[in-house]
Amino acid sequence: MGLTFCHSICDGLGAAQFLKAVGEFARGVEKLRVTPVWCREYLLPSPLAQKEFADHETKDNSSMPPPLPIPVPDQQLEHTSFDIPTDEIYQLKHHRTRAISNLTDNKKNFSNSSSHISFITDNAGDDEVELVFFANCRQLVPLPDGFYGNCFFPVTVTALTKIVAEASLAEVVKLIKDAKANLPAEFSRWLNNKTDKSTSDDPFAPGPRVGYDTLFISKWARLGFNEVDYGWGKSVQYKGLLLCKQTTSTQKWH
Repeated sequence: MGLTFCHSICDGLGAAQFLKAVGEFARGVEKLRVTPVWCREYLLPSPLAQKEFADHETKDNSSMPPPLPIPVPDQQLEHTSFDIPTDEIYQLKHHRTRAISNLTDNKKNFSNSSSHISFITDNAGDDEVELVFFANCRQLVPLPDGFYGNCFFPVTVTALTKIVAEASLAEVVKLIKDAKANLPAEFSRWLNNKTDKSTSDDPFAPGPRVGYDTLFISKWARLGFNEVDYGWGKSVQYKGLLLCKQTTSTQKWH
């Protein structure tokens, strides 16, 4: 079974919540275990930011140029997929464990795995490479149970290729962990100023340089897709397919 959804409506957690609700109805449940809650107003800007925006709108802006559109790179990217053999995965885990055994963060798995994948480069020069992933910010906002909107925020790690090429695994992991540590401040800054029409500081704007030197990583392990049950058991396999501006979630069952 597949699901196509737009992230303007919900994030991965919200999409999984929707599928789990469909599964409950399919099993004959009369009342959902988690009642869906929209509550988009919980992510509105602060009253001060709203007032500043309203004051800006009342001014005479007839002589001001219109805001620039969000730049979207016109690149003909090719879709591809690849499989990593199980024995190579075990070797990678063993190497990773030995290299960073001194790290104690209980959320280090994502950082460690990303460090192996994201900054692979054969160009040790002054060019920049970027790793981008989206982090759940529900713990930073007083959202009610059942909220299914989008509350993920992009985290970007940028480094020169020569620095990454010469860095140890632990040093690359530190780059990722430092970016994650800035998430609360970055999210709060965006939440309080997101009525600004300027796109220069928009963390969601793709930017003119997004290309083969930028890698987006998404982890689906804790979104809840593995808990979906339509009456013949929970899913044993699920994966995502990124199709332009849409995301398709595909699931399989025994």
